[in-house]
Amino acid sequence: MAFILEMLAGAVGRLAALDAEVFRIFWFTVQIGLAGTLLGVVVALPLAWWTYGLAPRWKALVLIVLQMLLSVPTVIVGTLVYLLISRRGPLGALEMLFTPSGILIGEVMLIVPLVTVFLHSSLAQIPNGLVETARNLGYRGARLLALLLRECRAGVGAAVAVGFGRVVSEVGVAMILGGNIKGYTRTLTTAIALETARGDTELALALGLLLLAVALGNALLVHAIQGAAARAGGSEEGTVSPSVVPAADWAGLPAENESMPELAPIKLEGVTLTLADRPLFRNLSATLPLTGGLAVSGASGAGKTTLLRMIAGLVVPAAGRIDLGGRRAVLVFQRPFLFHGTVLDNLLASTMEGAPRRWGNWQASTSESSSGSGRVGVSSGGAGAHSRSGAKEARERAATALASDLGIAQLLHRDVSGLSGGEAARVSLGRALLADPDILLLDEALGHLDELALGLVLQVLRQFMWGGGGLVLVTHHGGLGQRLCRHRLRLQAGALHPEP
Repeated sequence: MAFILEMLAGAVGRLAALDAEVFRIFWFTVQIGLAGTLLGVVVALPLAWWTYGLAPRWKALVLIVLQMLLSVPTVIVGTLVYLLISRRGPLGALEMLFTPSGILIGEVMLIVPLVTVFLHSSLAQIPNGLVETARNLGYRGARLLALLLRECRAGVGAAVAVGFGRVVSEVGVAMILGGNIKGYTRTLTTAIALETARGDTELALALGLLLLAVALGNALLVHAIQGAAARAGGSEEGTVSPSVVPAADWAGLPAENESMPELAPIKLEGVTLTLADRPLFRNLSATLPLTGGLAVSGASGAGKTTLLRMIAGLVVPAAGRIDLGGRRAVLVFQRPFLFHGTVLDNLLASTMEGAPRRWGNWQASTSESSSGSGRVGVSSGGAGAHSRSGAKEARERAATALASDLGIAQLLHRDVSGLSGGEAARVSLGRALLADPDILLLDEALGHLDELALGLVLQVLRQFMWGGGGLVLVTHHGGLGQRLCRHRLRLQAGALHPEP
């Protein structure tokens, strides 16, 4: 025991004396580790995204291969890279053997499978409904990936930290490809191995303490990232007390007596779809009228949600087609899937630029629509007339005005994790409206609302229809469908039937 304490004291003394060679090795290890991690993430990210999008059977095969590679010893990786960059290898002309570049290549190959598996796991934990919500709002390709990475940022941070930890703690790759050359390619791990073999235990322990410090810092970083993600919700900074909003009168004239713009219907032509070996639709042909709104009812499991998902383009029928007449449909799910951030962040989350066409001047349109004296018109300037900053300001003004109409203006700067079910439902609806759809699809999206909130929402939906928007509402509330929508259909046994 005395010997161990003596060696530890000597190691601490070396560190306290700021031994130049010790800290040169330390900084080289950190630098090569950071560079290797960065390059590894750059390679692993598209690989993880590609794996995420594969069909289940192919995805399973790719993941098995990646997980197998996690168990490959570092000396095997080092040997394989050695064969590539040695003088007789295919990359020998680049003269990277026994250089930092050679170590870098080996470290990238070492951590790519590890980081890929972690990144894919983080992406796979995102609820499918949130992914569909993003696609529904127009996110595709790199923009969709960026959004999803933000949603699983704690997992991404952990993947990067684990990759860095793997790089700085390995010895086989650095030894084989770097050669442990003093002042050039010596890392903490290779130096520890060398000094232990030489009998300089104090120096080996000093280097080991630095390596443990790096490992501790890495672990604390992972803990901080995960803790920050866990604490990301519930902030109420910047909120104000809710104002008293009078109950909206939604018990007036039935929807069939209201004057609405004429809209072309949605046409279903020979639609066939089977889900989980259960046929939902067989050669379904129907016309879905949109003028004045359409309410669709039916028993649970009849396929109402699937019908809306097909109209939104989230589900492709096995046969037949759905003709929207070139219009864009946006679906509001029964369960509100909100993105990380504030209410305002979510309202502005669609991919469109500028204010929505139907209410570039939402506040004026609201006053006209509420009095029944006019239709919601297109903004006088239009989004194309704004500069980039002007377009952003126009969207923020529209979002603020719409939030006021929905009764959630006091929540604009609140984190969405602290919202009630009814508040989240209104945020989800407002986000869909600000995505500027031609057709709005509501899948039991009003079930979380109390009478006051429901009145406000119905008033906004009527404004949307007065402005030329098409509405398809799935609901079990017969009275709601009758009050809001002029047309009512019942889905039963894979067919649509008119309701009186």
